[in-house]
Amino acid sequence: KVTKSQDGLSITHGGKEINGKNSEYSPFLSADNKEIYFAALVGNDIIEVNDKPKAEDGKTGNIGSAGGGGDKGGEGEGDKAKIDLGLKKDDEGGGEPFSKIYKSSKSEKGWGKPTALDENVNRVDFFNVNNSISPDGKRMFFNRELVDGHILKEAKIFMSEGKDGSWAAGNELKGVNGN
Repeated sequence: KVTKSQDGLSITHGGKEINGKNSEYSPFLSADNKEIYFAALVGNDIIEVNDKPKAEDGKTGNIGSAGGGGDKGGEGEGDKAKIDLGLKKDDEGGGEPFSKIYKSSKSEKGWGKPTALDENVNRVDFFNVNNSISPDGKRMFFNRELVDGHILKEAKIFMSEGKDGSWAAGNELKGVNGN
C-alpha cells in the first residue's frame, strides 16, 4: 500500500489491464465513473535525470536516457545532452508522439485495456498530456507540448469536441495561450 485510507477515501489498484510498464499520469475520470482518460509515455527507455552541480567549465548536469539514446547515465557533454523519450521515426521521417492520451472503460470485471486516442488528439512529435473533460463529456481540454532536447519550447492548451465515442481534431484555444 502506498498510503492508508482516510475519512472515507480508499485507494485501490486499477488492475493489470490499465497499468502499463510506462509512466501514466494526469488521470481524469468521467462524470459517470465509467471511463478514465490519462497520458502515458510512449518509449521503452528509462528516463534518468542527473542533478549535477555546475562544473568549473560552467556546464550543467545532464539529462539523458539510460537506454536508447541521449547521454547515458549522465557522463558526457554537459549542457549539450539530449533526452530520448522514445520518439520513433519511420523511413519517411514521420514518428510517434512522445506521450499519448489514452482511454479505458470500466465494466463489471474492472478497467479494460487502454486504447490511445487517434491523431486528432495525439499528434506526432508532441507530448500530448494533461487532459480533462467538461462535465457534460462533450469537450476535452489538453496540452500539446513541444520539446527540443530537454527544453520546453511550447506548451499550448487545445480543445476537442467529442461525439459518438470519438474526438474531433483539437483546436488551439485563442486568448489563453499568450496569443
